[in-house]
Amino acid sequence: MHFYTKTSIDTLDYSGEGLNTGSKLVIAAAGESIRTLIQDFEPEILCLMELPMLNSLLLEF
Repeated sequence: MHFYTKTSIDTLDYSGEGLNTGSKLVIAAAGESIRTLIQDFEPEILCLMELPMLNSLLLEF
């Protein structure tokens, strides 16, 4: 993990106390792939609230 403090990617950065003074966290990964991700999906079947893992993550915040 890499923390970049007192920086922003755009002016709509709400993680700091002033304009362009927020922080960013970059999580980088290296190595062989663990799984194959899908390349195409049907937008109508993608409903985040119906995915148990994402639903619990959303409720934690």
